Amino acid sequence: MLVIPLRTSERYDIAGPVASFIDKTYKQPTHVPNGTKPSAEFHADLIRISFMRHTLSKSIYTNSGHVNAITENALKAASDYYSIISDCDENRDMGQLVLPECMGVNCAWSLSPAKSSFTMGERVLSPQTLRRERVGVLWNIGALESHCASLEIKDDGSTTNANYTKAMKKYKEVAGIFQFLEKVLLCPEKNKGDSVELAEESKIVSLAQSLMLAQGQTCVFAMARNKARPMHRVLAQLAISVADLYSESLKYTPEKLNPGWKRYIETQCIKYQALAEYHESLSLKATAEKSSTGYGNELTRLTLCLNHLERALITIGLDDTNDQGKGDVYLRNELVDLKNLVSQKKDAAEKENSEVYHDDVPLAREMKAIKGKLLVAPDKFSKNPMHSSLPKPLFSGMLPSDALDIHRTFVDDLKNKIGMWVNNVKRESDDARKTLARVNLPQSLQSDGSNGVKGFPPSLWAKVEKMQNDRVMEKLNHDLWDLKDISEMARNECLKASETLDCDVMMDLEFRTRFPEFRGRIAKQTQVPLRRNLQHYTGILNNARNGDAVILKMLEAFEMEPRFKMLSMTKTKLDKLIPSVKHQGESISNVDTSMLTKLLAEIAEMINEREIIIEQLRVMESSCDFKQKLSAAYNASNSGSSNDFSDLIRQQMSPFDFVMEKVKCNIQKQPELLDRILVANRDFVNERQTDEATSLREKCIKSIEEAIKKVKIVKDQLLEGRGFYDSIMPRLKQLKQQADEESVKLAIERVDYEDGAQDRERRCRQLRDDEMFARTMSSTAMNASSNNTGVLNIQHDLSNNFGNSISSSNDARRNDVPGSSPPLPTGPNQNLKSPPVIEGNGSRPPIASSNNSNYNNTIGSYNPPTYQPRQKTYAAGVPGVYSVSNHEKPPTRVDDEKVATLVGMDFNAERVVEALAKYDNNVEQALNELLSGH
Repeated sequence: MLVIPLRTSERYDIAGPVASFIDKTYKQPTHVPNGTKPSAEFHADLIRISFMRHTLSKSIYTNSGHVNAITENALKAASDYYSIISDCDENRDMGQLVLPECMGVNCAWSLSPAKSSFTMGERVLSPQTLRRERVGVLWNIGALESHCASLEIKDDGSTTNANYTKAMKKYKEVAGIFQFLEKVLLCPEKNKGDSVELAEESKIVSLAQSLMLAQGQTCVFAMARNKARPMHRVLAQLAISVADLYSESLKYTPEKLNPGWKRYIETQCIKYQALAEYHESLSLKATAEKSSTGYGNELTRLTLCLNHLERALITIGLDDTNDQGKGDVYLRNELVDLKNLVSQKKDAAEKENSEVYHDDVPLAREMKAIKGKLLVAPDKFSKNPMHSSLPKPLFSGMLPSDALDIHRTFVDDLKNKIGMWVNNVKRESDDARKTLARVNLPQSLQSDGSNGVKGFPPSLWAKVEKMQNDRVMEKLNHDLWDLKDISEMARNECLKASETLDCDVMMDLEFRTRFPEFRGRIAKQTQVPLRRNLQHYTGILNNARNGDAVILKMLEAFEMEPRFKMLSMTKTKLDKLIPSVKHQGESISNVDTSMLTKLLAEIAEMINEREIIIEQLRVMESSCDFKQKLSAAYNASNSGSSNDFSDLIRQQMSPFDFVMEKVKCNIQKQPELLDRILVANRDFVNERQTDEATSLREKCIKSIEEAIKKVKIVKDQLLEGRGFYDSIMPRLKQLKQQADEESVKLAIERVDYEDGAQDRERRCRQLRDDEMFARTMSSTAMNASSNNTGVLNIQHDLSNNFGNSISSSNDARRNDVPGSSPPLPTGPNQNLKSPPVIEGNGSRPPIASSNNSNYNNTIGSYNPPTYQPRQKTYAAGVPGVYSVSNHEKPPTRVDDEKVATLVGMDFNAERVVEALAKYDNNVEQALNELLSGH
């Protein structure tokens, strides 16, 4: 992928020209001491902008130094610096700033030649304004982003679709940057200087934009090609769109474009035209196979593809003798590989068409043009780049001195007024609360409760009655038992999981003791994450147990303490328990507290109202944008004197004055209201009884109220505890399930290994029997050389030993396979060339004298007979079960589930069966075999 080259610049102190411009443009503010320049107010901003430009020019010192620039965090530095100079450029006055040469140093960001494969030649815009500075910095942001996008694409073929997606998004962002450069920053209306020079710069920017879009479309094409079942018609449309974008970029080729860039772009354009023809041919072939016609169209498309590839190879260079970069060499190799592939496809298609289809081959000009499918477009570029992290813009307070004085005066006055009223409100509210607290209000009024009514207070009885109707106490006991049950279940789940893990560790140790050569997974190591989670949940449950104990103790108090028992009593019993207030043997008359209650509610509402008003003032102060309105008014005024802004100041202060007047009226009502409250409270105290019965009554009522509060607290705690266990139980069950699944996996590994060990033991036993049989035959043959009668013994021993060996082998095999076929005959092998056995006694017939000479000729030179391999004999009625010779490797039964899995990946069923049989049902090795195409 092409990477846009960087623009370099010498170290330039931009703070000097900016400070000089501020001093010349703006007058000295009145609040600044004499002798201090206006730029002194922005001293910190000037230092920061100078440091940021120096850092950026230092990190970008070569056109091809993208890696070094990224390492030195140049992307963030460029984004921050661009945000600053953008704000300055948008300013009406600072937009006219020209950055002159300073001690022979020019601030221009130029594309000077470098020792890289692709550069664009020198390009400097003049005169150097802040807008031209923005162009150079924003170009570098796009160049660094293009480098980041190219890093997502690897040359070794390991690029995933996720990498292509990231690269595509980056290329779209970079294309948006260059589009913003062309249409906004380089438009002739906002730039001064040579129009020809500006047009040349616009061509370079358009070239960069087209290249980024082309490479973004290339990523889309690569993602579509990586699909399991690529759609070749869509691939052809995507490829032709890539070719069109590369072709469009060639229209903007500047005069000083590096030859390497032009050669690479032209080659890529032709290459994707060839790819479009190639995928179109594959699409036409699929269509022809369905309709049994049109095979000639495939040949024409392949011919066009080869023509394009030959042109591309000529453009890039047929060999590496020229001075070419790494990208050219990689691209040429890719073209050569593609040409070989297309040539093979074309030869095969021509042979099939000439021998089978005999379809007419149309001419190239008769083929329809492939329509492109463009899926990328430049992203809209915002004012601030994506990597900018400035907390606030620099030079934000830049206004003429007179306007700055007016703004500061307004802000200070507003702040002082709001602060004064905040202090007044706080003082008056504190005075009201202290005055009421001295006479025990409103507590004394709330504690009375009865208002002189005999018996239990009706308001309190309403709460108790509601608790009784809702059966709160019974539900609390029921919820407690539920909480205990679920807590025990949770701990049992932890215990079961722990037992499972411990049992697996013990069984693993025992198995490894029996089979020291076992190299399967170690149970203790595989259980590390499970044990970590188990320990975490155990700690949580232990903490929860302490909370459960507190709730239990509180519920025990419900059963023991009298105040909680009164919550279950009837109204009649409570009336008898609560003493009545009497005065000289008679019940007192009702005390009217309605006026006192109303007055207390009124003063509480008054205090709350002014707190809301003060908060409203603070919100208005923070949202007041007087500076922006002052700047607009200053630009619209002729003289710029302070008299021209008096109406604006009154207009901005008017909402604040209105709100402050409301606070003033609120505070003025407080003294009168407090006096009325104190008078009403004295009347209430005089009428209220303070004897022993009243005190006892108040204690009883207070005790019941506290009991109600305790019940509510316990209820809330029970709900919280139940919610906790409801949330943790699914996790504990999941943990137990994971432990069980891990236990099953470990058990399967052990069983598989043990079965394999038994199979290996049977094969070793069979080998020992075969070796013993061979030694027996050899010994018998040597003994038989002493006399002619040894021949009969040889044949007799051969028949018995070999028959017994076959019988034992078949018996062992039938024991291994359930439902095997009936036992084979225990006699000699059918292919063994020896005299037949006479039925009955199982001995061989006597040898005639005419044949004795033949046997005598072989005495002393006997060789064991050669056994021909037997064909597979399938057991009747048992699918997949058959017996074989002792000298033939037992066949492997193919797993149907594994066959279905691989067939589901679009592999041929017969090849899948062969591969699984070859690798003993090993899916990974079989998959590698299928993918290799052998």
